[in-house]
Amino acid sequence: MIPAAPTRQAPGHDLVQFSLPSGQIVERVCPGSWRPAPRPGQKVLLWYDPTDPNDVLIYGRDGRRTDVILIAAGCALVAAGTAIAAFGD
Repeated sequence: MIPAAPTRQAPGHDLVQFSLPSGQIVERVCPGSWRPAPRPGQKVLLWYDPTDPNDVLIYGRDGRRTDVILIAAGCALVAAGTAIAAFGD
């Protein structure tokens, strides 16, 4: 995990730049779904695959919306199952 500096590329997209231990700079355009969006030059935490530096996971961004939706769906199913068990005949 290393800090990276996002800069605004285009509306809805961010350019994330980070350096590898070899000194190589990697730039990756990512859809901007941070809430709130990071400021240009702000450091963010990310993880990358050393064998494929373009495979990047940015902390606090990827999957957050999906996680909330899946948790809400699971809670709804638990509530429905409890209601069926309690009131179903």
